[in-house]
This record gives sequence, structure tokens and C-alpha cells, in this order.
Amino acid sequence: MTGCRMVGYVGTDDDRVDCAFHKLRGVLSAAGGCGYGVAHYTDDALLLNRRPDVDVAGHPFVELLGGVQTRVLIAHAFPHGCGEVQARDLHPFKFRNWAFAMTGELGGRDAINEVMRAGLVSDLPDFILRDIKGHTCAEALFHRVLALLHEAGQLDARDRQPAAVVRALRTAVDLAHTVLAEAGAGERCRVNLLATDGTCMYTLRVGAPVAHHLHEGIAECDLCYGEVGTVDSFALRESHQRFRAVFVAADVDPVPTGWKLLEEGAALVVDENLQTKLY
Repeated sequence: MTGCRMVGYVGTDDDRVDCAFHKLRGVLSAAGGCGYGVAHYTDDALLLNRRPDVDVAGHPFVELLGGVQTRVLIAHAFPHGCGEVQARDLHPFKFRNWAFAMTGELGGRDAINEVMRAGLVSDLPDFILRDIKGHTCAEALFHRVLALLHEAGQLDARDRQPAAVVRALRTAVDLAHTVLAEAGAGERCRVNLLATDGTCMYTLRVGAPVAHHLHEGIAECDLCYGEVGTVDSFALRESHQRFRAVFVAADVDPVPTGWKLLEEGAALVVDENLQTKLY
């Protein structure tokens, strides 16, 4: 089984989330351990379920979802070794219809973390700065992305341009690299980012391996189908057969068989029609 820290999902049917992740229970497991978070959409409203102090290492991601019905979600397992973590510091983070999560480190040492956080939140618009609830560099990076989207007229745009979102993600990471260099850290950030506006999923790999997979149809479903010899409804069978979804898994080790590896430095966008495009 492949361990990973973060999963993004875009599917065609709200009702088939558990079915899809149940099929992956022997493929992906949570590599983190001291807490988890799930961002999902219900009636276009972005909701967060974040639970600290829960040992989830080795558990299939389906066990973290809590039966949500959604077309788009991000699930994140927080790593061990970070001390006591409050719910507000768990990923994903949200702002309006945007959800964001990250793996890897932007600083790594307390002194560098303080410098990094200060550099990322410097000169943020007040309405974005006021939304910061915790004290992590990851949340600060997310709000820098939001500010860049605001500057580009893409934060609340109806005709949002995927290239502009990717550019905001890359620019925010570039700023983090600059802050590290100015702090004399002598290293670069190795992070992976997942963001969604509830319609598309945006991924940027600057760290550990990231892989993605198009899942087409669910031939058999232990959750929904009856006992052997019973007849299930045509509608139920058809909904499983017509189902499609794209999964994105960050910090995977090893890359699951049949999944595509995202090259380091590359970005992947999954649109509402499950079409993928590399940037």
C-alpha cells in the first residue's frame, strides 16, 4: 500500500465518493498521524472537518471522510513530530469558496518560521489578513496566494483562468524561496500545494513525488451492491459504471501502479469535466 500525506479528488457524482475511496483502500493510506482535515462542498458551501490528536497513520483515506457527499474534496493527514496541534492549524484552510492544503516545510526551525510567516503576510490586504486564524507558515502562504489572485482579478472571478491560479501558486512559492534566501537559510522550500475553488483542482509539485490517476467506473462495490445472487437496480449499477474521478496524491511512496507521476516543478489542473492540463 502507498502512503501519502494529501489527496485531492474531483468526481462526477456526489453519491459515489465513499464508493470511489473504498476501492482505493488497498492503494492509498494516510502517512501522517497526529490529526487530519477534510475540505468538501455541500450545496456549493465549503465545509471543513478538522480533527487534531487523532492517530490516522496507515488508515485508508475513506475512513477520514465521514460519509461526505461532494464532487470535490481535499483530505490532509498532519505529520507526527509537530507537537500539540490545534484544529485551526490543521490543513486544509479555507477562504470563501477556496480550500488549500500543503505538504513539506517552508521553514523548519522556529526562528526561520517566524521570518517566513512575517515575509508571507507582509502587505496583505486587510480583508485577507483578518482571515488568518492560526500561526502556521502554510496558512500564511495560502493567504499570499489569495492576495495574488485578488491582484489579478481572479479571486472571485466567474471566468477564472487556470493559468492565473497556477501563476499565483508559483509566485507565492517563489516568494517563500526569497524569504529563505534573505534569512540565510541556504535552502529552498520543498513543498506540494493543492488548491480548489470547488470547481477545479490545482496542484503544484515542488517537493516529494505527486501522482494522479483517472478512475473510470466502479465494476463492483462492496458498499452498495447486495449479496451474491440478488438483483440490484439498473440505476444503481449505471451510476457506478458511468462514474469517473481524478485523484491527486501528494508525497506518495511508492507511486501506485498505473498512476502518473507529476514532474517536479510542474502544475496540474483538473477542470469540472475531469480534463487535465499540465503547466
